[in-house]
Amino acid sequence: MEISFKGRPSSYNFRFLRSLLIIPLGFAISYLYLFQGKFADQLSFNLKIIILVIFLITACYGIYYQSQITRTVINEVKFTNDTIELIGLDYNKFFKDIFPISDVVLEIQKEDLGKNHHRYCIEFYYDNKYYYINKFNDWSYKNLKAIVDQYKKETQKEVMGMRFYTNLTNED
Repeated sequence: MEISFKGRPSSYNFRFLRSLLIIPLGFAISYLYLFQGKFADQLSFNLKIIILVIFLITACYGIYYQSQITRTVINEVKFTNDTIELIGLDYNKFFKDIFPISDVVLEIQKEDLGKNHHRYCIEFYYDNKYYYINKFNDWSYKNLKAIVDQYKKETQKEVMGMRFYTNLTNED
């Protein structure tokens, strides 16, 4: 028997650019603060350049870090017989990984996004490989709950992070 759950697919470019929206804003604020703000006359030109270079190095690191985070997205989870299939995109290239369900560990995680704002994700762990579902708000909590229920039904194992399970049913 095959049971499938699907999220909303999104391209790598969309995920990547959405995660970088804060960098131009930070650069604009830094530039205005250093060259037009009340401290513009108090700082030497060399110090201003050094601060901007530090900001640019930090921004480059942030771009690299975000490119790695947004790289892989899972669009579909299939439970087939004794296996679990994770189907998605690595950058914009299709991939499909199949694992024996008995060896997969599942965890519900709460990701804090700011004061009183959070999202729930599911992490699949198998043989030093980690796969995350809903890192980009592309899955409904109803589907996440159904995945957890199906996993528990197939494996008879406890899911880590079950304290967040009731939140999956109450939100969406």
